[in-house]
Amino acid sequence: MSVILDVRHATKRFGGLMANEDITFQVQQGEVLGVVGPNGAGKTTLFNSLSNFHKLTSGEIFFEGKRINHLQPYQVAHLGIARTFQIPQAMGEMTVYENVLVAAMGKDKDEKRTEENTRLTVAMCGLAGLTDKMAKSLNVMQKKRLEIARAIAIKPKLLLLDETMAGLTGVERVEAVNLVRRIHQMGVTILMIEHVMEVVMNVSDRVMVLDSGKVLAVGTPEEIGDNDDVIQAYLGGKKM
Repeated sequence: MSVILDVRHATKRFGGLMANEDITFQVQQGEVLGVVGPNGAGKTTLFNSLSNFHKLTSGEIFFEGKRINHLQPYQVAHLGIARTFQIPQAMGEMTVYENVLVAAMGKDKDEKRTEENTRLTVAMCGLAGLTDKMAKSLNVMQKKRLEIARAIAIKPKLLLLDETMAGLTGVERVEAVNLVRRIHQMGVTILMIEHVMEVVMNVSDRVMVLDSGKVLAVGTPEEIGDNDDVIQAYLGGKKM
């Protein structure tokens, strides 16, 4: 596999607060890399840097060999990186269909292709029966699905999922995992932040653990589950 994302010494400060410090890792094309860590570990800050929602203090980010950390967020999206947010960012006064259509139009201006892409994306995300509902009226699970639909409507090569399982019931979580797997089977590389370790361990090819803004460990789910530093820092001293 080739490297699709190459992060080198990524550091982000907010005044005197060091949110991410010297983070270096690679994502292989076609893999699912899970990102875990306690609250305040710097996970979402890292996603914000990868999508250029904010700029790195120092370090570099390369996507498919091209340095991207000087670009604007929309330019990063055009290259093929899409993301979701912990708190869904859909436009509440627009319908489900309109939200996904707007995202799709950012990738393709052809009306017929865009409408077809929107229809297929809405159906894939289990929202076909909700196309005319206003986004603000959706429940938590539906808003999470819409967030994913808006992201994959731009047909990304790399998808950043930020806690898409948060707030879901057990059944809803299983459905969400199945959706993530379907997206992965489409050839999309996935980088996902999750607190539900069972999900991370079952879905990820590799897992990266952040602690206090630094990379604590990177490895297979089995390696992470047996890592003493991870067990002490994140798993409460108990093995998975």
